[in-house]
Amino acid sequence: MGAKVMKPADAHPVPEALRNLHQTMVSELNRHLHSAGDGPAQNGAAGQPGDISNYIGRIQKAGNLLHTSAKRIRELEDALYNAQSKHSEVSAQLQHANARCVELEAAVAAESGRASDAEARAAAAEKLADQLQLELAATSGDLEALTRSIENAFGGAGEFLAPARNAA
Repeated sequence: MGAKVMKPADAHPVPEALRNLHQTMVSELNRHLHSAGDGPAQNGAAGQPGDISNYIGRIQKAGNLLHTSAKRIRELEDALYNAQSKHSEVSAQLQHANARCVELEAAVAAESGRASDAEARAAAAEKLADQLQLELAATSGDLEALTRSIENAFGGAGEFLAPARNAA
């Protein structure tokens, strides 16, 4: 993001090639005017305007080229400014998206940790449930054995107690 954003107001001066063309044309015009003034007037006043009109036409063409080039340069500078602005905007969005990805990765890592802890607790609970099931089965077996022992021990007592209860 270290790119310098250019503004349309930062217009570049006329390109070097166009400046050179302008200087060449001016020097040729000056040379022609000086040579026409120093030499004998063979064609008189009628020859001079024709020769100068050729240079004036070239200057006008160069001026039109400069105007068109300056307009195109402004358009390109505007396009560059817009592209750099869009680049800055997209870069900011990318940074925001990267930051969000980092946050989501941290959240996923935290959830993975919690899931691992939950799996460990579930495994421990299952192991405990298995132990309790075994203890329940053992206790149930002990209870049945105790019940049978009591019934065997007091089985005959029930026969004695029943007529006594009926008599009372």
